[in-house]
Amino acid sequence: VVYRSVSLKCPCPYRESKGFAMIKSMKINSCSVDIRVRIRGGQEPVFGSGICLLLRKTEAHHSLKAAADEMGMNYKKALYIVRRAEAFYGEALLLRSTGGAGGGGSRPTPLALELIEQFEQLEAELMRCVEKLTEQTPRIFTKGT
Repeated sequence: VVYRSVSLKCPCPYRESKGFAMIKSMKINSCSVDIRVRIRGGQEPVFGSGICLLLRKTEAHHSLKAAADEMGMNYKKALYIVRRAEAFYGEALLLRSTGGAGGGGSRPTPLALELIEQFEQLEAELMRCVEKLTEQTPRIFTKGT
């Protein structure tokens, strides 16, 4: 199930303060259209921009903790988000290795990389659809005098 909301205000606290966009935004005249895409399992979100970015950063840092730190997210919250998605998909999204002389680390599984790719395609296609729709409905984005 895909949850999509279009609003003129961005309710996402991470967008400005944490340096990444959970919500894709498009400027039109003096207005903006904000799109938030989430895959939900029942009431719980299981995949979206946040986990997508978290997995990308985990891939870059080889560490979930480093990825969470870079995003300004508590490690326990990051782990909860990943575990919730793993429970939904029934497979691990991170390959984890414990510490030791060489240190531990995490990296995305092939499933995680596939989900990231598909999510990014879905998000891009939705933005293209929104662009087309905004061209067809220009009055809603035009401020009166």
